Amino acid sequence: MPHRAVYDTLQFEGPAPLEQAWDYGDAIAAMSRNSVTRAIVEIDGLPAATVQAAIRPLPGGLRLVRLTRGPVAPGRTDVDDIAAALRTAWPRWSRNLVFWMPDVPEDDAPAMLRPLGKRPMTTGYATAWLGKWHLGDRLLHGRDGAPGPRGHGYDAGGEDWNLNKKNDGTDPKGVFTLTSEARDFIGEHRDRPWFVALSHYSVHTPVRFNKALKKEYEGIVKERQPRQRNAGYAAMVEALDDSVGRLLGWLEEQGLRDDTLVIFYSDNGGLAGPTDNHPLRAGKGTLYEGGTRVPLIVRWPGKAPAGTTSDAKISSIDLLPSIGAVAGASPPEGIDGLDFSATWKGGEAPAREALYWHYPHYHRGMPGGSIRKGDWKLIEWFETGEVELYHLRKDPSERDDMAKAMPTIARELLGDLRAWREEVGAQMMTPNPDYDPDKR
Repeated sequence: MPHRAVYDTLQFEGPAPLEQAWDYGDAIAAMSRNSVTRAIVEIDGLPAATVQAAIRPLPGGLRLVRLTRGPVAPGRTDVDDIAAALRTAWPRWSRNLVFWMPDVPEDDAPAMLRPLGKRPMTTGYATAWLGKWHLGDRLLHGRDGAPGPRGHGYDAGGEDWNLNKKNDGTDPKGVFTLTSEARDFIGEHRDRPWFVALSHYSVHTPVRFNKALKKEYEGIVKERQPRQRNAGYAAMVEALDDSVGRLLGWLEEQGLRDDTLVIFYSDNGGLAGPTDNHPLRAGKGTLYEGGTRVPLIVRWPGKAPAGTTSDAKISSIDLLPSIGAVAGASPPEGIDGLDFSATWKGGEAPAREALYWHYPHYHRGMPGGSIRKGDWKLIEWFETGEVELYHLRKDPSERDDMAKAMPTIARELLGDLRAWREEVGAQMMTPNPDYDPDKR
C-alpha cells in the first residue's frame, strides 16, 4: 500500500485488458446439461501472446469486444454474486499510514455471498471450482468448515497455492494439472449436467515458464522489437494457451463439444510492466480502460454464430444470470447483472443505461469509482473529490480529460454514480483514528 494513502480501503484485488496484452487475467467456464448445454468457465488467468493466440484454442466462437470486468474486484465474485461483493469487504490496512478504514461487519461476507454452486439454478448439476479461489480469509472456509469452493456449495474444488509458484517447465504454474483435474471431473460426471469453473493461477506472478520456449520468444523480441517484450511472460502465456487447447480437444474427442458452452474471459487488465494494453490506458488495478476492458469469447456450437464479433456492452456481472438462463432457470432475485444469453446466440443485447465500478482501495491506483453511460465515462477520485471525463468512442486511450470543458455532463454522471452507490449500499470508508500523516 503506498505511503501517501489517506484512506483505508476495502481490499479486493483489481480490474482488466482488451486485445493487445499478454495478460488476460481470469477465465474459462463450461456448463453441461445432457444433450442441451454443458459449460466450462475459465476464470483467473487466460492470457495470450496476441489476441490471435487467445482465439486459437476457441475456433468458431463469438467474440465480444466490449466486455468489462464487474464493479468490484476480484472478478471471481461476479460468477457468484456481485451484489454481495459490493456490500461486503475483506479489510486489510496499515493503521498508521492511512486516514480511512472500512466499516464492515465481520461476518457479512459468508452470509451474503451465495455461490453459483449453491444456487437453486444449479440443482441437479455437478459443480466444481478448480484452481484459484483467493477470496480472503473470511471466505476461505464455509460455515461447515469445508475449505474454499466446497465450503460454499461446490461439489468439488480446492485451492493449492503451491501450483502458483510451481517452477516446472513441463507444467508451469500447474496449468496442465488443472486441465487434468477438469477432465477428470467432467469424465466422472459426463452422464449428468455439470458446471466447471477453471480458475488458473497463471498468468499471475511469479512468472513461470519453459526455458526453451522463453528462448524462442527472446529471439522474436530481438528480431521484431514488438511492444510486448517480456519473453518469460510470453512463454508462460503460451503454456496456458496450450492447456486450454488440450481441454477443448479432449471435449471433442469425448463427443462433448456440441453440447458444451465454453466461456473464455478475463477479470483483470494486463499488469503494467509485464504487459502493455496499448492503446488502452494503464492496466490491472486501475479504473482506466486498460484495467476494466477485458476479452470474452463464447463458443456454443449450433447457437453462438461462429466467427462473429459483437460490440454489446456486457460486464462480468452478467455471467451469473446468463449462465442461469442457459440452464433453464430464472435469474436469481437481487442481483445486478443482465441475461445476455440471447446476445450470445446473435440476438439483441438487453437495454442497459449505464455501467458502474467501485474501487475504494489502493492497489496500483487510487481509490475511486467510475461510470460509463453511452460513450461517456467519468472517474471520481475519493481522496480529492476530483473527476475526469472521457469520450471513449473518440478517445479510447483516455488522454483528453473533458471534465472542465463539459461540466454539465460531468455533473450528471457524477450524480448518477453517487446515486448508484447509495442504491446498492456500496461500502465506503470511515476515519482511521491511528492515521499518522508524518508516516505517509
